[in-house]
Amino acid sequence: MSVEHAVKLHVSDSDMPANDPVLDANVVEKPAEPKRLIRLADLFALLDVSKPTGHRLISAGKIGPRAIRLTPGCVRFDRDEVDAWIAIRKPDGNLHDARTWPAVWELLKKKRP
Repeated sequence: MSVEHAVKLHVSDSDMPANDPVLDANVVEKPAEPKRLIRLADLFALLDVSKPTGHRLISAGKIGPRAIRLTPGCVRFDRDEVDAWIAIRKPDGNLHDARTWPAVWELLKKKRP
């Protein structure tokens, strides 16, 4: 006889503690969603700048979101971070640069559920 057949646990509903999130069948943990990555061309299109201007902005440290280097020739950006960067401006109305944005992004990530 296998262990599964030898040991059976029988617990009635009245024996279950009320509001126990571990045992609550309605609580389902969703796995973390994968990052949605966009290409440089997509980032430049969102900013409505040409490729040379976009590269100049990156070189000057004016693009806030951090690049994700997949291979030496393949760079992507986190779409959620880019969207937040475009939506959340500095008090003067300008976009955050590479120096100020990482701290803002970390605070935003902590506030998310």
